[in-house]
Amino acid sequence: MQPSDPDWGDDTIVAVYIATFAARLDLYVANGAGVLREPLEPDVVRRAISHHYPVSAYLGSEDGHTPVGAIDFDTPDGLEQAHKVAAFLDDQHDIPSLVCESRRGAHLWVVSLDEVTTGQMHRMLRAAIALALDDKTARDPLVEIFPHIGDGLAVGALRLPGMPHHKTQQVYPMWDSHKQDVEPGFRSLIERTQLTTGTSIKRLAGSQTPQLPASYPKHRTLGNFFGFRKPYDGPNVSASEVLIQRWGIANARPGTTVKCPLHDDRVRSLTIMKDDSRVYCGSPSCGLNNGGHGLGSIQLEKIAS
Repeated sequence: MQPSDPDWGDDTIVAVYIATFAARLDLYVANGAGVLREPLEPDVVRRAISHHYPVSAYLGSEDGHTPVGAIDFDTPDGLEQAHKVAAFLDDQHDIPSLVCESRRGAHLWVVSLDEVTTGQMHRMLRAAIALALDDKTARDPLVEIFPHIGDGLAVGALRLPGMPHHKTQQVYPMWDSHKQDVEPGFRSLIERTQLTTGTSIKRLAGSQTPQLPASYPKHRTLGNFFGFRKPYDGPNVSASEVLIQRWGIANARPGTTVKCPLHDDRVRSLTIMKDDSRVYCGSPSCGLNNGGHGLGSIQLEKIAS
């Protein structure tokens, strides 16, 4: 997209471009700086392109819903991974996507006709990575899923498609689900970004059978303290998702330490493991210490229910 784009001055077309890829229009990030709490309007986008810096949008609304999701593959083979996931989504689940090359990998975008919850969109994309590639990739910290989980949280802005990169000032190539080139430009991006449905997203989001972490064999139980004696059969979620959604711990992220929700924690005692499948509380008397073993994300979700 350049100022010579014939649709450059058309507020309606630029506004549709913004509404297609941004879930929140009340704030955004420009040029990789901090959050700007002002309306994301056509003039903001035009100004960014004129000066060769990007606008990044938030993909989750204040009420925890969204029509758009994305995956940032920041890995050496990220572009190839994005194309594989795009083909899987379209061929197997009727979910078309847009693939945009990035400086270190690729971004994959999915846009829906209907809003779904941020959790449903996040789980759908996580399931797509696990099924099209493998579960290890789905938990790779270099593969980031948007929207981040958490109602109303201004976290996880992603550079809009067709925007120049803030370091290289380059607009990278883009493709549809079947590797057909998508030309830069507001109208082209709107017309070539095919939409899916909320039904398709929800179906894939709930398709995977949850698996217990390897350190929790099926015969193991946690006893009467947590009130159950068999593996939980609920959603396959990550530990940070559970802490954010069910416990309200907004800053929960893989590999970080936060305040434990099960006791009066004046310091940050709860560690979220880097694979995001387990938590461990440093307080020996806490249930999330569990005799020094910590607790898996599935059991953590059961406690919160």
